[in-house]
Amino acid sequence: MFTQMSLKAKLLLVAALPFFAYLALVGIKMYDNWERLKTAETTNLNVDLMQGVSGFVHEFQKERAKSVAYLGKTIDMSDLNIQRSLTDKNMSKFEKALKLTSATVQKNFEDAYKAAQELTNYRAKIGSYSIETKEAIGYFSNTVSSLIDANSTLSAVSPVVGVPLAIRSTEILETAKESAGRLRAQVIGAIVANVPIDAARYKTINSLKEGVDLSLKSQGLSISLESKKKIAAFKASNNWSKTVEITDSVLKNADKGNYGLDSKAFYSYITAALDDLADIINTE
Repeated sequence: MFTQMSLKAKLLLVAALPFFAYLALVGIKMYDNWERLKTAETTNLNVDLMQGVSGFVHEFQKERAKSVAYLGKTIDMSDLNIQRSLTDKNMSKFEKALKLTSATVQKNFEDAYKAAQELTNYRAKIGSYSIETKEAIGYFSNTVSSLIDANSTLSAVSPVVGVPLAIRSTEILETAKESAGRLRAQVIGAIVANVPIDAARYKTINSLKEGVDLSLKSQGLSISLESKKKIAAFKASNNWSKTVEITDSVLKNADKGNYGLDSKAFYSYITAALDDLADIINTE
């Protein structure tokens, strides 16, 4: 066919080849840029969700401790309602971020989200004193674990280099924070009850205390120098030192009870320490 073309047509075809090649390269470049844009948008939405989950979990953990204090009749409903309002505010942010993500991400969060939605039912039981402290703690703790597990799945749908490692590091920090959060609920419960604790609960409290330190020492952490300095400051802080001191006092007197400790003071110390951990997570 080419041999049958006129000389003029052949010259035009040869001259046009670079132009067509240029158009092909432009098309490939545009497609590549479009794919990068979609990847960046997906990553941003997933990061927004991670932040939404972290904010909700932080207030949810506080409500767990406040609920234990309420069941122990050391705070009134007005105090608990203040915290419930903060939890609800961050729940809304979490829901909004979740709705903007892909169907795959929403599917991964399905069980955790359903558990979070059960909060209204558990609040009613707590408000009417129709639930045991152990069951209340179990609900909050299981829900937090589900949220952290769901958060970890974001690494599989985040193709940007470095993001999966950052998500893993955030998960480790969230695990440290949840250990401290569960420790807060357990120790407050023991102080409020003011009675001896059994071997199983002793082991739980001690494991949670050690779990914070083990997570912060994890080899899987890949964090900034700023965060490393903040972790060192957290460990040396008065708030964490007081937390460990009071926890050790409970463990020391586990077989006798009558701890003679102030649950509100303990809440203040450990909550400030948890805020420090939340700041480290936000930094990352």
